[in-house]
Amino acid sequence: MYLESEEQEGQWASQLELENNRISIKYNLLGTDSFDLVVTIDGRNNIGQLREAIKGDTGITGDLVMKRGNRIGQELKNEKSSIQDCNIINFSQIFLEKGQPCNKDQVRVVLFLARDASL
Repeated sequence: MYLESEEQEGQWASQLELENNRISIKYNLLGTDSFDLVVTIDGRNNIGQLREAIKGDTGITGDLVMKRGNRIGQELKNEKSSIQDCNIINFSQIFLEKGQPCNKDQVRVVLFLARDASL
């Protein structure tokens, strides 16, 4: 049960709305593959705000590429899309790497080369 005084009238509704939209997103430290770090943000914020929150938490300067899931995941490149519109939910993982993010009309191509281990 939540009680409020007349001065606080309506604040509980806005607080409840904030709590309902707050999500925690796991991400890696640059150069590692383990998702040990967590940022908590409003899911209605956009990808640009998420990028700035992560850069503020880690002290990263310069460009930052963000991908959903792992190093070969979908790049989050539309800065104006909301976090929820990108299907990022509570405890989703974001893979970080240094580099210039693609523009909305660009595609990043990743190639893997392999050779026979007996050679």
